[in-house]
Amino acid sequence: MAETTAAWTLHPDRMLPAEPTERAIARRLYSHVRGPADHLPHGHVPPEWIAQDLPFHDPTSLLPAPTTTSAGCCTPTA
Repeated sequence: MAETTAAWTLHPDRMLPAEPTERAIARRLYSHVRGPADHLPHGHVPPEWIAQDLPFHDPTSLLPAPTTTSAGCCTPTA
């Protein structure tokens, strides 16, 4: 018997707030900034690290925490 797989379709609002008023605002804002892969849902590292396939010394340091900032919280091991 042939196995078939269904294609996944991701909802375009999957990363937006659930509350309708907030979602409408988020859609309008997103329409102004969306573009080719210059934003990712989990972009806690500079994209160059991913492009260069650099290993991370401590992968858990990449997780957001109250004491970390987006500027320089982590360093690759190169």
